[in-house]
Amino acid sequence: IDCAIALGDAIRQRRLTPDQWQSLRASLPDALRRTSTSADSELRVRLSILRALLGDADAQADVGELFRSTTADSQLRLESLRTLIAAGDSSVFAPVEHILASRMQPRAFRSSVLEALATTRDSQVADILVTHWDVFEPDLKPKAVEVLTQRSTWSTALLTAIEAEQV
Repeated sequence: IDCAIALGDAIRQRRLTPDQWQSLRASLPDALRRTSTSADSELRVRLSILRALLGDADAQADVGELFRSTTADSQLRLESLRTLIAAGDSSVFAPVEHILASRMQPRAFRSSVLEALATTRDSQVADILVTHWDVFEPDLKPKAVEVLTQRSTWSTALLTAIEAEQV
């Protein structure tokens, strides 16, 4: 399990050389799929995360389900979010929007979701944060501003929203 966690971190943080990345993408998904059917539940989750990072659509769907689960451990949900962002799965933004817009989710969790958004370059992030600005508690607004100022297109959206008095 520790090896799967370490490899997942290396992939998400882009610490692999292009050759290492290509080698993993070519050889690992089938082996992970075969192993995951006989693994215990924690290892199965870790292998699904690795498969999702390597582009396996079925695994991305499973990891997305884990992220949306309100009964799963919050750290595992956040890891699932980071995995989907690193895999370039844009379908993650609909549940992100729902989570950020809902005060039913714990504030600490929503804060961590905001931080995770900073790792993507997707233009949807600016729209989501500006649209739901009024829902954010006062302590979440500076985090949203911090995220919005990390990409030039997001900064432009923030300035436009400020000019329009939406923020």
